[in-house]
Amino acid sequence: MSEIKIDTSANTVENEKTKKQKEALKQAQAAKEAAQKEAEKERIKNALKQEIKEQASEKEGSSKESSASALAGGGASLVGALVDVAADGIKSSKKTKGNGRFWLGIVIGLIVGALAVFLIGKLSNGMIFGTNHTSQTTADEVLENGPFTYTAVDFQDAILGEASQHQELIVMEQPLEIATTITKAGLGNLQIFSKMKTITYYGTGVYTVDMAGIDADHIKVDMDKKQVTVVIPHSCLQYINPDLDKTQFEDTEKGLLAFGDIKLKTEDQNRLLQSVYKSMEEKLTEAEVFQMADEYASVSTWQMFQPLVTAVSPEFTVEIVFDETTSNQVTASQD
Repeated sequence: MSEIKIDTSANTVENEKTKKQKEALKQAQAAKEAAQKEAEKERIKNALKQEIKEQASEKEGSSKESSASALAGGGASLVGALVDVAADGIKSSKKTKGNGRFWLGIVIGLIVGALAVFLIGKLSNGMIFGTNHTSQTTADEVLENGPFTYTAVDFQDAILGEASQHQELIVMEQPLEIATTITKAGLGNLQIFSKMKTITYYGTGVYTVDMAGIDADHIKVDMDKKQVTVVIPHSCLQYINPDLDKTQFEDTEKGLLAFGDIKLKTEDQNRLLQSVYKSMEEKLTEAEVFQMADEYASVSTWQMFQPLVTAVSPEFTVEIVFDETTSNQVTASQD
């Protein structure tokens, strides 16, 4: 059993990097709230436009029907008058014995009858002035007035295209400080013969989200709520990077009768590095640290996807949820 005892304790560190991350988180949260308000404004604006358009369409249809009715009435009166004239012509032709005027009356009657049938038929079918039943709409109007000018696939394609470019998305970095003490017991484990050295190591944990597994099944589009929900896996601890260049060594503390420095054998050096790495991993996998990484993951992916969804339709917002079939994992390995 080695006479060297090694104790390590890792703690999170607040530095410029963590301050920038927290500030970015606050800005993203504010941006999300602003995006939701803008989307709500767009929904209200479009709803009002649609309502105005429907009211205008109803008024236009009512006006056309009134005009058609008036024309039909006038046409009927005109036809009636022409029929009376034709009837008089026929009577007149009978009183005179000339065949020419008789046949003239017959021809006039046929023309008037045919004209009456044609006008009444056209008016009743709306072919002259048109009605709501037979109005035609261009392709552009269908796109403009239709319920949607986009489909769920449009949102899915935009999100999947962006996700494919970030297979392993870094969402958070957490710096650590690892306080380490190396103690070499002296003769009889007496304090006066013992030595102790304090070393401070530094390192960083890097958290990522695996975007490679996201497919169309992870993207749900609610047309009624105007919301696109993207399901992502929980964050994982991808890298643990000890920064040995920053290591700080304190002077060796010696007992009254202890001399020289502490010398580590190869076996002890390996145990030291393993202890430092293990201490880092234990700290980086604590529940509250993973919870923070998930929060950053949610915001980071929202920042990626919301502009794409807005480009398809400014009425829609993005909601990020975690796939509960996944869990926070450690995928990092010691080099």
